[in-house]
Amino acid sequence: MGDTPISSIPESRREPRVSAWDAIRSAFVSEGAIGDEFADIMIEIEAERKRDFDGLTGNS
Repeated sequence: MGDTPISSIPESRREPRVSAWDAIRSAFVSEGAIGDEFADIMIEIEAERKRDFDGLTGNS
């Protein structure tokens, strides 16, 4: 693989993990669009994600 010894690989910084949902929601909050619009868009995003995944796996 490589000649880099394990001891020289820097450790990743420990940062709080934020879900994609929380990150997207915070953008809507900052724009003052946190009502039904946010929920509707998240439903649309999830439906599109499922269609994309089904296309990759051959499920319909």
